[in-house]
Amino acid sequence: MLFSDCRRSNVVAAKSFWGRSGFTIPELMLVIGVTVAVVIVGFSSYTGLKNKKELDVAALRISDNLKYAQSRSIAGEEDSIWGICFTNNATGADYYEMYKGSCTPGINIVKKYLLDSGVTFVEPIDPESPDTSVVKDISFSLGKGTPAITGGTPSDRTIVIQNSAGTTETITIQTIGRIDIGPVAGGPTPPPDTAPGAPTGLSATTGQNNSVPLFWTAPTSDGGSPITSYKVYRGTTPEGESATPLPTGD
Repeated sequence: MLFSDCRRSNVVAAKSFWGRSGFTIPELMLVIGVTVAVVIVGFSSYTGLKNKKELDVAALRISDNLKYAQSRSIAGEEDSIWGICFTNNATGADYYEMYKGSCTPGINIVKKYLLDSGVTFVEPIDPESPDTSVVKDISFSLGKGTPAITGGTPSDRTIVIQNSAGTTETITIQTIGRIDIGPVAGGPTPPPDTAPGAPTGLSATTGQNNSVPLFWTAPTSDGGSPITSYKVYRGTTPEGESATPLPTGD
């Protein structure tokens, strides 16, 4: 009799299970809604990460190429300065070009780099005219690698790029030649350049062919940027020098 009761119990349970009608319409709609929400969140997260990755790669590539142009100027490669022109293109994709000597299209350009799809320049700023591109030229001095900036917004020592989501990344070129991605390291923007200190220890010797070799010690302060040359004035008393500097030899 025990066996008969167990079998009856199993039959009742089976009927109860298989007799269920499945999901109700509200339950089914809830499942579909949750599934769609998960897919949307996942796709949005993937797209956001992809856009940020493209922006990071573009910023790193620009920084590396600026440093490469700078190193070529410091080394005096091909006896020329090197630099990069950044073009906010009025009629197509934005791009930048490495050059030697000067940024002359079709002549001194060594290599051209297109920005990745969806990445554009914010600085150089957008063209005001649909027919005129905006070019920002950053070159590096021969042997020293200090930057000179023309075009775009010259007082702004940055290149700024933006992806399709509106996220931006900044490459900063400091006056001393340091190149950073993102905010300038080490705190606030450096103060503006000032006049360098005075040279010390001036002395002269007798030279040949009516020349007078001069020797001095460079000032301890360069005013915030490297000293590239000196002017020599002739006089017989302190503060009585001529107003015009003398021509000097190399």
